[in-house]
Amino acid sequence: MQAPTENLSGIPDRLREVIAKTGLSQAKFAALIDVELQKLKDVLRGHIRPPADLVQKVIERCQVDAMWFLSGRELDIGALTPLEKILIENLRSLSDEERTVMTRSIAQLANERAKKS
Repeated sequence: MQAPTENLSGIPDRLREVIAKTGLSQAKFAALIDVELQKLKDVLRGHIRPPADLVQKVIERCQVDAMWFLSGRELDIGALTPLEKILIENLRSLSDEERTVMTRSIAQLANERAKKS
């Protein structure tokens, strides 16, 4: 199975959707995810690529599906490979701190891959 192509250009739209679902203003949402309001606005306008810390905080604090947020595609659980199933099971056994490190690493890798595209 091929990995889905990232659609980072759609992140501003998906970010708007997440903000709308929270019912918060942009300023309050920026405070919720602990990023500068200007950085949030720059991402929403497409002026900058979403930094890994912003992506990680949206995914964690808003309980957003990482695959959907990064690529626009929802994860089809039935389509998991045996390796993916093992990774998910191992992820569940990690401490909160370890999961945070893992989430940041994945967000950083996705950002780096997008820069190469």
